[in-house]
Amino acid sequence: MAKWYQDDVGNTSSMRCLSAIIIVVVVAVWTYCSLKNGHIEPLTEGHGIVAIALFGGNAGHKFAEKKNKS
Repeated sequence: MAKWYQDDVGNTSSMRCLSAIIIVVVVAVWTYCSLKNGHIEPLTEGHGIVAIALFGGNAGHKFAEKKNKS
């Protein structure tokens, strides 16, 4: 699993680390709220927009890196 955090040349990718941290925090907060209220809390449209922005930015960054290498 540690290899997932490394880029093509073996360096630790800060974008991948940040993405993983955000995912863990969002899921932890959602789980806490669901357990506290006794039912599964629905995710709003805003949550989806944030997720798309996060992964869209990450994908765009990766595309730009590959384009600059060639």
